[in-house]
Amino acid sequence: MRVPDITRHELRETYVVAVDTVDFSSNEDAVQLTVLRDLLRAAGDVPVTPQGVPPAILLTGDGLIVAFGDPDATSALHFAERLFAVWSKTKRLEVRVGVNSGPSYWLKLTDGTTQLIGHAINWAVRVMGGLPGPGISISGEYYDRVVRPRLMDFRGLAFEEVDGRVTKKGEPIRCYDVNAS
Repeated sequence: MRVPDITRHELRETYVVAVDTVDFSSNEDAVQLTVLRDLLRAAGDVPVTPQGVPPAILLTGDGLIVAFGDPDATSALHFAERLFAVWSKTKRLEVRVGVNSGPSYWLKLTDGTTQLIGHAINWAVRVMGGLPGPGISISGEYYDRVVRPRLMDFRGLAFEEVDGRVTKKGEPIRCYDVNAS
């Protein structure tokens, strides 16, 4: 079997949700499989853009990344909040969720799959990884570009700016934690 190659790439504005199950690797393989199945079920139906464009869904081993293309900016946070609420009410493992926006390359591979690369993806993971425990955090970029201009679209959510959060490498993260109010 040949490793797939890139057949097409397109730089798009992307709205990214990164999800990680806390302490996933401390479980046995059979439990990890069940946890991943449960996470995919909790994710449920992922919204498709009004233009009928599906989001990209990437499995990360202990979580997933869901990426929405333009003009589907608000779907990322709505999806993150719904997934976190469902998971938190039904499962014993905790999840961390990070949301970010920015340009990324959407790659179509010869095997028909879609992959993504770019800082929008990387920083969604960093924002998620910066959470000290379970919760949802959004990047300052996503807050400025999507949330602040559309606060009415996010009724029931409170946004708290976080000071002093850093990545594993000590890079500062400008972000807001999200809570249901």
